Amino acid sequence: MSMDEGRANESGTGRGRRVLSALRVSGYNAFTAALFIGAGIVLQVTTGWHLSILLIVIGALQYAAAVVIRASGSGDVLRIAFFEPTDERDRDIRRRATALVGDIAVIGSLIALLVVLIVSEQQSALSIYLAWQTFALSVTWIVLTWIIARRH
Repeated sequence: MSMDEGRANESGTGRGRRVLSALRVSGYNAFTAALFIGAGIVLQVTTGWHLSILLIVIGALQYAAAVVIRASGSGDVLRIAFFEPTDERDRDIRRRATALVGDIAVIGSLIALLVVLIVSEQQSALSIYLAWQTFALSVTWIVLTWIIARRH
């Protein structure tokens, strides 16, 4: 499958396909870049938080990198790392890598929670956050496992 065919296949059909073609990046990259830039703008306007510019820069750099990687025909590692797969092999590698990141996130969240609870003498906002994060990740893991298992 050529790179152009891969782009067409992953972009969907109809109007959404034309919009993503105009953006020249995958839907994932368009969404996350817009999310970073939007969050940066909202924080700057509402709080004047000086680090909000960092969110805007991260979003712009992510978008720019995805455009360059897609246009240059970069190797599979860069295409997959920047969520710009061109064929089924790339998408399979991305799915496996993302699943591994999920495993590490659940385990890392639990370890971080235990460390904070052991080190801290009192319950803090961080421990509450980590407890909810660990809970949310674990429930998501269980629900998605159930959904995916039912489909196979």
